[in-house]
Amino acid sequence: MSSYLVKTLVVNACLPEASAGRMVVFLEDIPRGVSFDAQRRFEPWRAPVSLRRNCRSAGEIEALVRQLHAGETSPGLRAGEQGEVGEWLYAAPEELFEQLRQALLAAEQRLPLLKDVVVLSAESNPGRQSIFAGYRIDSPRLHNSPPSGALEWRPAVLRYLQGLGLLESDLSSHPTPGADDVRRVQKFCAAYAAAHRRALARQPSAIKQGSLRWYMDGFGLLSLRSEQSGSDQLPPVDLVRFFGSADWAATLPPAHKAYRLAPPEGWGDFPFDQCVRLVDVPAFSGLEEEGVVFVLHNYFASDRDQLLALLYQASSRAKSLLYIVSPFSILKSLK
Repeated sequence: MSSYLVKTLVVNACLPEASAGRMVVFLEDIPRGVSFDAQRRFEPWRAPVSLRRNCRSAGEIEALVRQLHAGETSPGLRAGEQGEVGEWLYAAPEELFEQLRQALLAAEQRLPLLKDVVVLSAESNPGRQSIFAGYRIDSPRLHNSPPSGALEWRPAVLRYLQGLGLLESDLSSHPTPGADDVRRVQKFCAAYAAAHRRALARQPSAIKQGSLRWYMDGFGLLSLRSEQSGSDQLPPVDLVRFFGSADWAATLPPAHKAYRLAPPEGWGDFPFDQCVRLVDVPAFSGLEEEGVVFVLHNYFASDRDQLLALLYQASSRAKSLLYIVSPFSILKSLK
Protein backbone atom coordinates (compact mmCIF):
# COMPACT_ATOMS: atom_id res chain seq x y z
CA MET A 1 0.00 0.00 0.00
CA SER A 2 1.48 3.35 -1.02
CA SER A 3 2.16 6.04 1.57
CA TYR A 4 -0.17 8.40 -0.34
CA LEU A 5 -3.05 5.92 -0.07
CA VAL A 6 -2.37 5.41 3.62
CA LYS A 7 -2.45 9.16 4.26
CA THR A 8 -5.67 9.48 2.26
CA LEU A 9 -7.33 6.77 4.35
CA VAL A 10 -6.21 8.49 7.56
CA VAL A 11 -7.58 11.87 6.42
CA ASN A 12 -10.90 10.35 5.36
CA ALA A 13 -11.21 8.60 8.71
CA CYS A 14 -10.89 11.97 10.47
CA LEU A 15 -13.75 13.54 8.51
CA PRO A 16 -17.26 13.07 9.95
CA GLU A 17 -18.68 12.72 6.45
CA ALA A 18 -15.99 11.93 3.94
CA SER A 19 -18.17 12.76 0.94
CA ALA A 20 -19.18 16.18 2.26
CA GLY A 21 -16.13 17.01 4.34
CA ARG A 22 -13.41 19.50 3.55
CA MET A 23 -9.66 19.07 3.83
CA VAL A 24 -7.33 22.06 3.92
CA VAL A 25 -3.66 21.60 3.07
CA PHE A 26 -1.22 24.34 4.07
CA LEU A 27 1.81 24.23 1.80
CA GLU A 28 5.11 25.85 2.78
CA ASP A 29 5.83 28.61 0.29
CA ILE A 30 9.60 28.27 0.49
CA PRO A 31 10.32 25.75 -2.28
CA ARG A 32 13.31 24.18 -0.56
CA GLY A 33 11.27 23.75 2.60
CA VAL A 34 9.01 21.11 1.08
CA SER A 35 9.62 18.12 -1.16
CA PHE A 36 9.23 18.45 -4.91
CA ASP A 37 6.65 15.66 -4.91
CA ALA A 38 4.40 17.61 -2.50
CA GLN A 39 4.76 20.76 -4.61
CA ARG A 40 3.74 18.89 -7.77
CA ARG A 41 0.86 17.05 -6.12
CA PHE A 42 -0.87 20.03 -4.47
CA GLU A 43 -0.03 22.88 -6.86
CA PRO A 44 -3.18 22.36 -9.04
CA TRP A 45 -5.36 22.77 -5.93
CA ARG A 46 -3.68 25.92 -4.76
CA ALA A 47 -6.06 28.65 -3.62
CA PRO A 48 -5.15 32.37 -3.75
CA VAL A 49 -4.70 32.58 0.01
CA SER A 50 -1.40 33.63 1.58
CA LEU A 51 -0.71 33.55 5.32
CA ARG A 52 1.67 36.45 5.90
CA ARG A 53 1.71 36.82 9.67
CA ASN A 54 3.80 34.86 12.17
CA CYS A 55 1.55 33.96 15.09
CA ARG A 56 4.11 31.82 16.92
CA SER A 57 7.50 33.46 17.37
CA ALA A 58 8.35 36.43 19.59
CA GLY A 59 10.86 39.29 19.43
CA GLU A 60 14.23 38.52 17.89
CA ILE A 61 13.05 35.11 16.67
CA GLU A 62 10.18 36.66 14.72
CA ALA A 63 12.58 39.18 13.18
CA LEU A 64 14.94 36.37 12.13
CA VAL A 65 12.12 34.32 10.60
CA ARG A 66 10.96 37.34 8.58
CA GLN A 67 14.52 37.87 7.39
CA LEU A 68 14.74 34.24 6.23
CA HIS A 69 11.35 34.33 4.51
CA ALA A 70 11.64 35.26 0.85
CA GLY A 71 8.07 36.46 0.50
CA GLU A 72 6.31 39.57 1.73
CA THR A 73 5.26 39.21 5.36
CA SER A 74 3.48 41.36 7.93
CA PRO A 75 4.81 41.96 11.47
CA GLY A 76 4.05 38.99 13.68
CA LEU A 77 1.44 39.01 16.41
CA ARG A 78 4.19 38.57 19.04
CA ALA A 79 6.82 40.80 17.44
CA GLY A 80 6.85 43.18 20.42
CA GLU A 81 7.27 40.48 23.03
CA GLN A 82 10.55 39.14 24.42
CA GLY A 83 12.14 36.52 22.23
CA GLU A 84 15.83 35.61 22.41
CA VAL A 85 18.21 34.40 19.68
CA GLY A 86 21.74 33.25 20.52
CA GLU A 87 24.64 31.46 18.82
CA TRP A 88 27.20 29.01 20.16
CA LEU A 89 30.04 28.48 17.68
CA TYR A 90 32.54 25.63 17.49
CA ALA A 91 35.74 25.57 15.48
CA ALA A 92 36.51 21.84 15.75
CA PRO A 93 34.37 18.70 16.17
CA GLU A 94 35.68 18.14 19.69
CA GLU A 95 34.18 21.50 20.73
CA LEU A 96 30.72 20.62 19.45
CA PHE A 97 29.40 18.84 22.55
CA GLU A 98 30.73 21.49 24.91
CA GLN A 99 29.00 24.26 22.96
CA LEU A 100 25.78 22.24 22.89
CA ARG A 101 26.04 21.73 26.65
CA GLN A 102 26.57 25.46 27.22
CA ALA A 103 23.56 26.31 25.04
CA LEU A 104 21.31 23.91 26.95
CA LEU A 105 22.48 25.16 30.33
CA ALA A 106 21.78 28.72 29.17
CA ALA A 107 18.33 27.61 28.03
CA GLU A 108 17.78 26.07 31.47
CA GLN A 109 18.12 29.52 33.02
CA ARG A 110 15.18 30.73 30.91
CA LEU A 111 13.08 27.55 30.86
CA PRO A 112 13.76 25.63 34.11
CA LEU A 113 14.48 21.90 33.85
CA LEU A 114 14.41 22.10 30.03
CA LYS A 115 10.90 20.67 29.96
CA ASP A 116 9.90 23.12 27.22
CA VAL A 117 13.02 22.72 25.06
CA VAL A 118 13.58 20.58 21.98
CA VAL A 119 16.94 19.93 20.30
CA LEU A 120 16.56 20.01 16.51
CA SER A 121 19.40 18.33 14.68
CA ALA A 122 20.38 18.98 11.07
CA GLU A 123 21.42 15.34 10.73
CA SER A 124 19.53 13.51 8.02
CA ASN A 125 18.15 10.87 10.40
CA PRO A 126 19.09 11.38 14.04
CA GLY A 127 16.93 9.02 16.12
CA ARG A 128 18.98 6.46 18.01
CA GLN A 129 21.75 6.72 15.38
CA SER A 130 22.42 10.39 16.10
CA ILE A 131 25.80 11.24 17.58
CA PHE A 132 23.86 13.20 20.21
CA ALA A 133 21.56 10.35 21.27
CA GLY A 134 22.24 9.47 24.90
CA TYR A 135 24.48 12.47 25.50
CA ARG A 136 24.53 13.22 29.23
CA ILE A 137 24.39 16.75 30.61
CA ASP A 138 24.87 17.62 34.26
CA SER A 139 23.80 20.95 35.67
CA PRO A 140 24.24 22.68 39.04
CA ARG A 141 20.50 22.43 39.62
CA LEU A 142 20.44 18.68 39.11
CA HIS A 143 23.41 18.24 41.43
CA ASN A 144 21.10 19.30 44.23
CA SER A 145 18.34 16.91 43.21
CA PRO A 146 17.71 13.73 45.22
CA PRO A 147 19.93 10.86 44.02
CA SER A 148 18.31 8.85 41.26
CA GLY A 149 20.41 5.75 41.97
CA ALA A 150 21.25 5.22 38.29
CA LEU A 151 25.03 4.84 38.46
CA GLU A 152 26.33 2.33 35.91
CA TRP A 153 29.09 1.01 38.16
CA ARG A 154 28.65 -2.74 37.53
CA PRO A 155 29.42 -2.63 33.76
CA ALA A 156 32.45 -0.46 34.52
CA VAL A 157 33.91 -2.89 37.07
CA LEU A 158 33.24 -5.88 34.80
CA ARG A 159 34.87 -4.11 31.86
CA TYR A 160 38.13 -4.09 33.80
CA LEU A 161 37.97 -7.35 35.74
CA GLN A 162 35.82 -9.74 33.70
CA GLY A 163 38.84 -10.57 31.56
CA LEU A 164 40.64 -11.63 34.73
CA GLY A 165 37.79 -13.94 35.74
CA LEU A 166 35.35 -11.82 37.78
CA LEU A 167 31.76 -12.99 37.23
CA GLU A 168 28.72 -10.77 36.85
CA SER A 169 27.06 -12.79 39.61
CA ASP A 170 29.82 -11.67 41.99
CA LEU A 171 28.34 -8.15 42.00
CA SER A 172 25.01 -7.03 43.41
CA SER A 173 22.35 -5.11 41.52
CA HIS A 174 22.34 -2.28 44.07
CA PRO A 175 22.28 1.29 42.70
CA THR A 176 25.74 1.89 44.18
CA PRO A 177 28.35 -0.63 45.38
CA GLY A 178 27.75 -1.71 48.95
CA ALA A 179 30.19 -3.01 51.55
CA ASP A 180 29.66 -6.59 50.36
CA ASP A 181 30.51 -5.60 46.78
CA VAL A 182 33.71 -3.92 47.92
CA ARG A 183 34.74 -7.02 49.89
CA ARG A 184 33.90 -9.43 47.04
CA VAL A 185 36.01 -7.48 44.57
CA GLN A 186 38.86 -7.27 47.10
CA LYS A 187 38.65 -11.02 47.74
CA PHE A 188 38.71 -11.74 44.01
CA CYS A 189 41.80 -9.56 43.52
CA ALA A 190 43.57 -11.19 46.46
CA ALA A 191 42.92 -14.66 45.00
CA TYR A 192 44.06 -13.54 41.54
CA ALA A 193 47.24 -11.99 42.95
CA ALA A 194 48.05 -15.21 44.86
CA ALA A 195 47.51 -17.38 41.78
CA HIS A 196 49.54 -15.13 39.44
CA ARG A 197 52.19 -13.79 41.82
CA ARG A 198 55.14 -14.45 39.53
CA ALA A 199 53.50 -13.05 36.40
CA LEU A 200 52.39 -9.91 38.21
CA ALA A 201 55.85 -9.42 39.67
CA ARG A 202 57.32 -9.32 36.16
CA GLN A 203 54.80 -6.74 34.91
CA PRO A 204 55.83 -3.08 34.97
CA SER A 205 53.34 -0.71 36.51
CA ALA A 206 51.99 1.98 34.18
CA ILE A 207 50.95 4.43 36.89
CA LYS A 208 51.85 5.67 40.34
CA GLN A 209 50.05 3.94 43.18
CA GLY A 210 47.01 5.85 44.41
CA SER A 211 46.65 8.00 41.28
CA LEU A 212 43.71 6.18 39.66
CA ARG A 213 40.32 7.91 39.75
CA TRP A 214 36.89 7.24 38.30
CA TYR A 215 35.70 9.62 35.59
CA MET A 216 32.42 9.82 33.68
CA ASP A 217 32.24 10.90 30.05
CA GLY A 218 29.44 12.75 28.30
CA PHE A 219 27.50 9.56 27.66
CA GLY A 220 27.63 8.33 31.27
CA LEU A 221 30.43 5.79 30.69
CA LEU A 222 32.64 5.30 33.75
CA SER A 223 36.36 4.78 33.23
CA LEU A 224 39.55 4.89 35.25
CA ARG A 225 42.09 7.63 34.60
CA SER A 226 45.39 8.64 36.12
CA GLU A 227 47.40 11.84 36.02
CA GLN A 228 50.21 10.12 34.13
CA SER A 229 48.06 8.56 31.41
CA GLY A 230 44.81 9.55 29.75
CA SER A 231 44.18 5.97 28.61
CA ASP A 232 42.00 3.48 30.47
CA GLN A 233 43.99 0.52 29.12
CA LEU A 234 45.68 -0.73 32.29
CA PRO A 235 47.86 -3.82 32.90
CA PRO A 236 46.58 -6.48 35.33
CA VAL A 237 49.13 -5.47 37.97
CA ASP A 238 47.58 -1.99 38.25
CA LEU A 239 44.02 -3.30 38.11
CA VAL A 240 44.62 -5.83 40.87
CA ARG A 241 46.31 -3.22 43.03
CA PHE A 242 43.48 -0.67 42.52
CA PHE A 243 40.53 -3.04 43.00
CA GLY A 244 42.34 -4.87 45.79
CA SER A 245 42.07 -1.74 47.92
CA ALA A 246 39.03 -1.07 50.06
CA ASP A 247 38.92 2.42 48.46
CA TRP A 248 38.21 1.29 44.89
CA ALA A 249 34.61 2.59 45.11
CA ALA A 250 35.46 5.79 47.01
CA THR A 251 35.97 7.99 43.93
CA LEU A 252 32.84 6.90 42.06
CA PRO A 253 30.77 9.99 41.15
CA PRO A 254 27.41 10.55 42.87
CA ALA A 255 24.37 8.94 41.29
CA HIS A 256 22.40 12.13 40.75
CA LYS A 257 20.00 12.86 37.92
CA ALA A 258 21.18 14.02 34.52
CA TYR A 259 19.69 15.32 31.33
CA ARG A 260 19.82 12.94 28.39
CA LEU A 261 19.33 13.87 24.76
CA ALA A 262 17.17 11.18 23.22
CA PRO A 263 14.48 10.71 20.60
CA PRO A 264 11.08 10.23 22.28
CA GLU A 265 11.08 6.53 21.35
CA GLY A 266 14.37 6.11 23.21
CA TRP A 267 13.35 7.63 26.53
CA GLY A 268 12.86 4.17 28.02
CA ASP A 269 16.62 3.61 27.70
CA PHE A 270 17.20 6.21 30.44
CA PRO A 271 14.47 5.71 33.09
CA PHE A 272 16.38 7.57 35.80
CA ASP A 273 17.28 10.65 33.78
CA GLN A 274 15.37 13.68 32.57
CA CYS A 275 15.18 13.32 28.80
CA VAL A 276 15.31 16.25 26.41
CA ARG A 277 13.72 15.62 23.03
CA LEU A 278 16.10 15.09 20.12
CA VAL A 279 14.37 15.41 16.73
CA ASP A 280 15.46 16.03 13.15
CA VAL A 281 14.19 19.22 11.54
CA PRO A 282 11.74 17.70 8.99
CA ALA A 283 10.14 15.48 11.67
CA PHE A 284 9.31 18.58 13.75
CA SER A 285 7.71 20.44 10.87
CA GLY A 286 4.28 21.75 11.81
CA LEU A 287 5.09 21.59 15.52
CA GLU A 288 6.29 24.28 17.91
CA GLU A 289 8.04 24.60 21.24
CA GLU A 290 8.83 27.36 23.70
CA GLY A 291 12.57 26.82 23.26
CA VAL A 292 14.54 25.37 20.33
CA VAL A 293 18.25 24.50 20.26
CA PHE A 294 19.21 23.97 16.61
CA VAL A 295 22.43 22.01 16.09
CA LEU A 296 24.09 22.32 12.72
CA HIS A 297 26.26 19.24 12.31
CA ASN A 298 26.69 16.67 9.54
CA TYR A 299 24.12 18.43 7.39
CA PHE A 300 23.74 18.01 3.65
CA ALA A 301 23.06 21.52 2.37
CA SER A 302 24.51 21.87 -1.12
CA ASP A 303 24.42 25.68 -1.19
CA ARG A 304 23.73 28.75 0.92
CA ASP A 305 20.04 28.96 -0.04
CA GLN A 306 19.43 25.41 1.07
CA LEU A 307 21.26 26.07 4.33
CA LEU A 308 19.14 29.15 5.03
CA ALA A 309 15.98 27.19 4.20
CA LEU A 310 17.01 24.62 6.80
CA LEU A 311 17.60 27.42 9.30
CA TYR A 312 14.17 28.86 8.48
CA GLN A 313 12.51 25.49 9.09
CA ALA A 314 14.20 25.13 12.47
CA SER A 315 13.91 28.73 13.72
CA SER A 316 10.24 29.05 12.80
CA ARG A 317 9.45 26.28 15.32
CA ALA A 318 10.61 28.40 18.29
CA LYS A 319 8.28 30.60 20.32
CA SER A 320 10.44 32.53 22.83
CA LEU A 321 13.96 31.08 22.73
CA LEU A 322 16.17 30.03 19.81
CA TYR A 323 19.79 28.96 20.31
CA ILE A 324 21.90 27.93 17.31
CA VAL A 325 24.98 25.71 17.64
CA SER A 326 26.98 25.87 14.41
CA PRO A 327 30.54 25.70 13.06
CA PHE A 328 30.33 29.29 11.81
CA SER A 329 28.17 32.33 12.40
CA ILE A 330 25.02 31.97 10.34
CA LEU A 331 23.54 35.14 11.75
CA LYS A 332 26.50 37.27 10.61
CA SER A 333 26.13 35.89 7.08
CA LEU A 334 22.59 37.26 6.98
CA LYS A 335 23.67 40.85 7.66
